[in-house]
Formats: sequence, C-alpha cells, structure tokens
Amino acid sequence: MNNRLRKVVLAAGLATAAAGVGLALAPSAANAAPLTVSGCPASSGSQDTGALQITIDDAALAGGTMVPVHDRTGQVTYPAARDDAMSSPVCGLQRLADGTLHHEWLYCTAAELNTCATAPMVRKGASATGVAVLTDVDKARLAWLIDHPSGQGTATEASDRTAATRVLRQRLVWCVTEKQAAGAPAPGYFNDGTDKPLNCPDWPAIDPTLNVDPTVAVTGPAGPVAAGATARFAVSTDTSPLVVTVTGLTGLALCPGATGATLSGGTLTIAAPNPAAPVALCAGRPTAGTGTLTATIAARTGRTLEFWQRAANTTFCQGMLSTATLSTVNARAQADAVFAADAPTTTTVAPTTTVAPTTTTAVIVIDTTIAAPTTTVALDLGASTSAPSVLDTLVPAAVTLPRTGGLRHDDSAFWALALVLAGVVLVALGRRPSQG
Repeated sequence: MNNRLRKVVLAAGLATAAAGVGLALAPSAANAAPLTVSGCPASSGSQDTGALQITIDDAALAGGTMVPVHDRTGQVTYPAARDDAMSSPVCGLQRLADGTLHHEWLYCTAAELNTCATAPMVRKGASATGVAVLTDVDKARLAWLIDHPSGQGTATEASDRTAATRVLRQRLVWCVTEKQAAGAPAPGYFNDGTDKPLNCPDWPAIDPTLNVDPTVAVTGPAGPVAAGATARFAVSTDTSPLVVTVTGLTGLALCPGATGATLSGGTLTIAAPNPAAPVALCAGRPTAGTGTLTATIAARTGRTLEFWQRAANTTFCQGMLSTATLSTVNARAQADAVFAADAPTTTTVAPTTTVAPTTTTAVIVIDTTIAAPTTTVALDLGASTSAPSVLDTLVPAAVTLPRTGGLRHDDSAFWALALVLAGVVLVALGRRPSQG
C-alpha cells in the first residue's frame, strides 16, 4: 500500500471510529413508550374491573381520542380482534387537557350494529351513526337514565358498578334507542332466557320533569366601564350548574347582594334556576380593553350528551353514548365588557386682549366619546340534570407525547459499536507497512 493510500485509509478509519463513538454517546431519539393502564376504576362507577391491567401504545390517546380499553366484563381488551368482539358497554380511556387519564363507560345505541372497538374513537356528537333518529325527548330520557341508576343498592340497580348492573343499564338505554313503549319489557341482552325481568321506565311520569329545551344567556354592561372599576354581568338560565370562565377580566365573583347561587372554582350553582331571575356576576380589569365572560352548561342534558365512534369505516359501527364527557357545542353564551381609560381633557385658551385692566378668558372642552355597547349572545339548549361531568377540554394533538420514529436506544448502541470496530480495522490497515 503506497503512502498516499495508507493516509487515506488511516483518515477514514479515524473518522468512522469517531462517528461510532459520537452515536454511542448521543442521546437516543424520543420514542413513545408503551403505556400500562387499568380498567375502569371505582371512580368511574365500576367496582369489578379496576384491577385489570393492559398495555397500549400511548399514541392511541393522541388528540383526545377515546380508547375502548375493555368490554363490560373486562375479558376482551383493546384492540379487539374483530368489530363485533367487544360486548357493550365498553370502558373508554382518554387523556384530558391537564394530562390526567379519564375512564368512563360507553353504551350501545344501536343493538344491531357493532361497537367496532378495533380502533380509537373520536367525538361524533349528533353525526354518530344512529344518533340522528333520536328526538330531543329521546336524548333527554337518555340523560335522565344516566343520572338515575334506578334504585341503587337493590336488585334492580342499573348502573356502571358491576357487569350485571351494566347489563341492566344497557337494556334501559335500548328502551329509548329502540323506541320501546313505557312499561314494556326492556330489550333482552342475552336473549337466551337468562335476562332478568326488567320493564322500560314510566315515561309519562318522568317526562314532565325533563327540561327538554333549557336556555342560557349572558348580558354585559350597556356602556363602557372605567378601567379599574367593576363590570356587572347578568347570567340567565333555567339549568344548573354552569361553568363560568373569563378572558381579560379579574376578580370574578357574585355581585354584592346576589342570592340563591354559589360560585366556587368557576362553577356557578343556582338553587332555583329561572331565566326571569338572572344571577349577577362581577369582574374587573385594571387597564383599558375588553373582557369576556362565558357561561357553559355543565349539566347532563339532551343536547350536551356526547357520542363516540371510530373515525372511518363506520358502516357497521354505532355511536357509543358517553356517561361522563359532555359536549359544549351550542351549550354556551358570552358577553363583553369594554373598559375605557379616563377620557382625555383638552384645554383651549382664547386670545388675550389687553385693556385697562387686563382680562383673560379660558374655555375648557372635554372629549366625551363613548364606546359602542356590547352585544349579548343567547343560545337554546337541551334538557338538564346536575350530575358531575367532564367538559370537552381535551388535549389537542399538538401536545401529545413525541413520536419521532428514530432509533431505539439499543439500536443506537449496536450501530455505534459496529462503526467503532470498522474504524479500528481501517486504522490497522492504514498502519501496515507496504509490501514489495
């Protein structure tokens, strides 16, 4: 080997070895690790599947999707082998905006269709398969069923607590979605003679208690408010509770003298909601600008129900009724308050005329421009109860765990070692004396 070639080989060997060492020392690329999760715990109403542990790819939770973790017994886990593999209801899991994991039970709304729990589910609302045929009264009845477990602690309990009570709740849901008459035998679940006797609810007695078309409206100040002062808002509704949020405002509280309501942690609870008796809320702003107050229905109602379904290939798939997550679409109202700085003062001095004695006359002109009054938005909504709920404040796709597709740590070590060995070989060749 001549000297020039020996130098080239030697340089290549050193470079290759250096690259291998660099790869070995460099941090590995970000990878989404498998996530081990429990089944539906007692906090979601279940007392028999919380100890179940399954491992899923955390990417399945991206963008606030709902992963159907397991079926009503915990025997079939995600991902199901077939569209018809999981029995309803299913335990769903989602990541909320604050990063916490939330479990809830999802119920079948079309007995002849599959749950299709082979892929994560997304929010479909009224566009989910089978939901369009439900009337406002149907949805109000579904909301009532979720909030009334029909005699908790008795043999007729219909709740999320156990596999047996979940079957009863599912049959009552079918009373509504399958359009069964009041008092009629509830649709069968097993259809093999093992179903317990169960009748559909007495809707003529229940329907008059349902608020099928609740409303919420917010009115702000009629004119501008001085910066540093307090703006007064009026919230009118016939349902409770409401979630109240502000933008550009500080010190949100019930106005002095307001009665019949409490405001705690952004939740407004009204003892006797009545649109004719609005609740007064006060908030301020230290500087000039605009502040906004928004009131959102946080009760389970016919129009705040949420339905989940997988995103594609839904021909044989149904919308699944959520028992906790609420939709805020068409369930909120807001109003603005304009805060103005102190009006500027302009002084105009008339020309001075000197006589004996001298007289000076001054004229003061004050700018009295007033900003346009704010507007009020009022929305018509659905039926209401006061059960706890999870509003649709889910994590956006932009803040899900990173998935780069880079090398795993063990792959990096392997290729680093290979590069070092290759470099050593090349260096050795470069140092061998030339022959002949």
